[in-house]
Amino acid sequence: ERVQVYERLKNFDDQEAIFNMMNLLEKDKKKKTIVAQTIWTMSVDASVSASVVHKLFPELLKAANVSMSMPSKKGLSRMGIATKSQELIPPPMDRPLQLEAKLDGLIRLDLGTVTKGLIKVSLNLD
Repeated sequence: ERVQVYERLKNFDDQEAIFNMMNLLEKDKKKKTIVAQTIWTMSVDASVSASVVHKLFPELLKAANVSMSMPSKKGLSRMGIATKSQELIPPPMDRPLQLEAKLDGLIRLDLGTVTKGLIKVSLNLD
């Protein structure tokens, strides 16, 4: 997730607004890295973190999934992930696959609920 925050921030038009929200100084170096690494830590207020995420990922206001992108070599190195392990990172799922995975989860949950109900009913019949 941190790499995705870094990548989104790298292409974000109003980076200074994000840096100001996170109380970063102009002289700070690697600001994008700092934002990505500290966004959900105890040192940052949860409301500030939520505001930053909503600015970077506006699609979260209308949907539960995010458009993912393949991380760059620079993004991986900034987050401390070796470029050799980039091969281990699966490519981001496209939207139809994300929806299918969510639907599968909902169906499994519903099947579990129905199964539990049927078991309770069958035990009460005896």
